[in-house]
Amino acid sequence: MTISCSQCGSSFPDDFNFCLTCGKRLEEVTSPPSAAVTARPAASAEDGSGSSAKLLEALPALSLEEEDPTSITQVIDQGEYSVLVERVQALRNHVQGLARPADFDPRHFFAVFDRVRLKPWHVPDFVFSPSPSIWRVAAQTPVGMNGTFSLSTRLAFLPRGSSGGYGGEPRLRGLVMEPSASGYLQFAMLGLEVQQWRKEEVPHWAYASDWKWVCSSQRMKTLTAPLEAPPPHLAPFQRGLTEQHRRWLRQVDPQLRVRMRGEQTRVGGLAHSRWDGFAWLDCELSRPDGFRISRLEELGIGTVSRTGMGMPVY
Repeated sequence: MTISCSQCGSSFPDDFNFCLTCGKRLEEVTSPPSAAVTARPAASAEDGSGSSAKLLEALPALSLEEEDPTSITQVIDQGEYSVLVERVQALRNHVQGLARPADFDPRHFFAVFDRVRLKPWHVPDFVFSPSPSIWRVAAQTPVGMNGTFSLSTRLAFLPRGSSGGYGGEPRLRGLVMEPSASGYLQFAMLGLEVQQWRKEEVPHWAYASDWKWVCSSQRMKTLTAPLEAPPPHLAPFQRGLTEQHRRWLRQVDPQLRVRMRGEQTRVGGLAHSRWDGFAWLDCELSRPDGFRISRLEELGIGTVSRTGMGMPVY
């Protein structure tokens, strides 16, 4: 038996507690589950044969908001997102190859996001905080680059490093994002990248969570294929997929959406980390230059134990 969602009209099995397409909860759909289904006992989660509803209690759906006539929702194409990811990775490779922090030009960072620009009289800036920590991967990075970058912007007539004031957090002021889905996507990626550069030491970038949105079913298949048979060097440290995980991954909507409503925009969807598996990742943007991660909900699917491999934990 299947039921239909009152919000988007999609059909799905009656043992699901939300619409797989738009995330509308079971109690909000038009047809309630039958008494027989309600009374049916759920199998244990350990044996991999439990009901879909039980699985979905542990793996929450993407809870999209109610339809709003003033909002516009757009799905981001995987190709567009992949180009941005390649640009970001090329920039990281460039930074990791520098001999010293003074060689870094912050204009290169902001040039990656061509739909985000600086207002007149504003310039990009950064503060490099060296770290004394030594780890085995540090041998692959110039010694002078062991540390973190605090990227910021400032008025051109102010001295370097003055964007946050004394003892304050560096700020990103004077940024203007193009009022389009592509512009908001770039601003969200810029905000995520700034947070990583501030938090992670340059030599350890490859071992940070480094969340990336999945965007498409094709990309989802590429990511889940290795989980069925993990590479030998990861097999002892990676959690295998249960049957419930497989079912959920086949049916979940992995698309990346930009929802624009008034002065606020949300960019979000299913994300993946090489080390931390899958998660829901949503970013909230507000004009003129507000950014925050509004949701980062790890699902515990496809995780790799860093501690078992002797890697730093973030």
